[in-house]
Amino acid sequence: MKPWIVKSIIVSVLAALAFFLISPLFDQEEEDFVERVVAVETLTVSESAFEESYRSVAFISPKTITQAAFQNVGTITQINVKEGDRVVVNQVLARIDDEQSRLQLQNSKEAYANAQFNLQSAQSNAETEKRLYDEAVVADEARLNELRVEQLSAKQRRDDALSTYETNLETLGQNSPTTQASLVAYNQAELEYQIATTQYETALENGESNDVLIARSRYNAAQSNVNANQTQVNIARNNVTQAENNLENTTLRASVNGTVVRVVGNVNELATPLAPVVVIASDDLKAIFGVPFQWLPSLYLNQPIKVFNSTNSIDAVITSIAPLPDQTSRTYEIGVDLAAQSFAIGSSVSIEIALNEISGVWLPITSIMNDGQPYVYVVEDDRAIKRRIALIGFNNTDVRVEGLSANEVVIINGVKSLRSGTAVKVVNQP
Repeated sequence: MKPWIVKSIIVSVLAALAFFLISPLFDQEEEDFVERVVAVETLTVSESAFEESYRSVAFISPKTITQAAFQNVGTITQINVKEGDRVVVNQVLARIDDEQSRLQLQNSKEAYANAQFNLQSAQSNAETEKRLYDEAVVADEARLNELRVEQLSAKQRRDDALSTYETNLETLGQNSPTTQASLVAYNQAELEYQIATTQYETALENGESNDVLIARSRYNAAQSNVNANQTQVNIARNNVTQAENNLENTTLRASVNGTVVRVVGNVNELATPLAPVVVIASDDLKAIFGVPFQWLPSLYLNQPIKVFNSTNSIDAVITSIAPLPDQTSRTYEIGVDLAAQSFAIGSSVSIEIALNEISGVWLPITSIMNDGQPYVYVVEDDRAIKRRIALIGFNNTDVRVEGLSANEVVIINGVKSLRSGTAVKVVNQP
């Protein structure tokens, strides 16, 4: 007999022997099988009111990342910090060449001094012209008074001459030489009165004299010169201020207390306002987290919020709410300002925001499972049945859910050993 035939016969015999030995064991297992029943605790679904809260995870970052750059263009001559250095507000970080700025400041100060001198000269001249103008006005008023006095005197002389003539006419007669002489005197006095009246009235009609008009014109011109020189002084003063700022801007100072995280510039490189030289992370911190759109109406600026981890808890307020969602996560970024060293930069913390009292179906968070989507087990005909739910709100250890009906029985303890369809026995139903 061929060897391969012998080997085949041996294998067949062994297989048959194994089958007869093992088959009684299967029969015994089928006879002894009893379905496993899991003991569970349950909760009957009903609506209740809780103060809802929003809970999430936030990440700690510096409140600001300052990219310190020079406001002027210039060659960097000094860099006084390195990465990891602690800095305080107004500490000098770097400097650029200030030769041109110093020269500009010196020239602007000289121009300012000249402008002030010219202004003082113009003011002195204006004061002189004002005095001359006032004197001309006084002289003009005196001349007008003199004409008025002369008119009144001429009127008195005329009246006296008329009275003398009328007396002589009455007592001596018209043909008397005395009467004729008094008539001539009266006519002369009348003429003088008319001349004095004309001169006074003409002076009134003409108003100010030419001397006054000329004096006023000179004074107005002097005052205009003062105003022009005052403008030049203001311009020169502004130039000095700008030059002082330009000189100050050759020194780069820290605007926040913090830590240098990067030194970008190098000595002898050209600094520009668009190129940061030193990057500083502020000591003050910020907790940042995202919220879905449905929660946004419940949040507002200065709303109290609790920020905590395993070792620290801080009561703070919301300080920023992004107006637009993140393009990737589609959540709205919320910011909470925190004091320096409250938490470690880069660490994650928990946040909790107390909201309004909400009625609904609330379950212990430990009763909710998740396989990519949240679900619970409900009891139907003494079996655990998997039920998909939606998480709507949170309050400490309770979660508000949708997807359950009143009086349904939800398994709250023993869920980890369950599968959909597992037989259960309720051992405690609160």
